[in-house]
Amino acid sequence: FFRTWLRLEQREGNINAVERILALMEKFNLHPEAPDYSALMCECVRKKNFRRLRQLLDEMDRRGLQPDLVFVNELLNAFAAIGAVKEAEDFLQQVQRASLKPDAITYNTIIKLHARRGNLDSAERLLKNMPSPDRISFNTLVAASAFHNDFRRVHRLLRDMEARLNTKPDVATYTSIIGALARGGETSKAKMYLKMMHDSGVQPNKETHRYIELLNEAA
Repeated sequence: FFRTWLRLEQREGNINAVERILALMEKFNLHPEAPDYSALMCECVRKKNFRRLRQLLDEMDRRGLQPDLVFVNELLNAFAAIGAVKEAEDFLQQVQRASLKPDAITYNTIIKLHARRGNLDSAERLLKNMPSPDRISFNTLVAASAFHNDFRRVHRLLRDMEARLNTKPDVATYTSIIGALARGGETSKAKMYLKMMHDSGVQPNKETHRYIELLNEAA
């Protein structure tokens, strides 16, 4: 009964009710499980109530509850939504100390968070330490590097992508670069990457075509 009630209140976003239900479960000697804390902890992040978040993490630790990767990634997305870089990394370190191995989604969330804040060096260090990066890992940082006009880093990342993934840039990679250049008025450079894309046999998508139209208007 309590768990059904808890799930209902979580779906409705009634966080105060979730707190009361967890307290009632404690009173009746019913032991909450890790997912029972998920919505409450994400709400703590959204409200930047990191003290309460720490209390809940400590409570889970006392109960011997270990978050799974779904739980971890959900919470990291909440950190990312408010741009809380330090708190997200602290949480990730705590997860790693608990012997839970982050997956690609976990790393990509932190890389994206750093990239959005312009912390390109930190994002690249994380990418280099990532056991199994994927296209999203590289494309996220390539897009951010192009946005910040750091094309030395872009070229390095493209080389690393080919070396580590044994694959060449795809339409998302090229489009992120072309888009950043087009928006910044770097028409000649954007056309250079457009030619590279064409020469590589990569077909443009709808987003690429929008930037091509923008480049043609600027010509």
